[in-house]
Amino acid sequence: MSKSARLSRDSLISNPRATFSAWKRYENIVEAARQLHPRPYIFKPANLSNTTVVSRIRDAIRGAIVFGYTNDTHGLASWFDEIVVKEYSDGQVFIGRLDMPVTPPILGEEQNKELRFNSLTFEEVTAFCLLLNNNRIEGPLHITQPPRELTLLPDYTNICITHNPDGSATII
Repeated sequence: MSKSARLSRDSLISNPRATFSAWKRYENIVEAARQLHPRPYIFKPANLSNTTVVSRIRDAIRGAIVFGYTNDTHGLASWFDEIVVKEYSDGQVFIGRLDMPVTPPILGEEQNKELRFNSLTFEEVTAFCLLLNNNRIEGPLHITQPPRELTLLPDYTNICITHNPDGSATII
């Protein structure tokens, strides 16, 4: 029997981590993991332990499936049946199939210096944001003349964009 088939309203109705607000808190992470599927999605939570986040993501997904918090409940349930959400090395969270290989993060040679660019295209900034968000590279990233479209970037859970008074932008 699949994981999603074992879920019931009665078992989740009183769980505060299976509410709509809990789902909205983790929806972006879940959707990013679904988009990467079958490749694993690995991230390091910013404010909570990986143990806490693993438990909360599982419950948020269960709630979304049982209470229909998403338009693609069937797709979410099918995906949930294929993946695991577990603690990973160095305080990270792993979302994906256990049979998929995981590549280690790409670390720059000088980890304490920021990446600096005079200008980048929107597509290049998007690529850097994705790599920073997934802990594939370490930042911060400083762009002297950022593209105007920075406000169109998706909401990444692990990065923060600071617009500096001089017109530059820093992405951490």
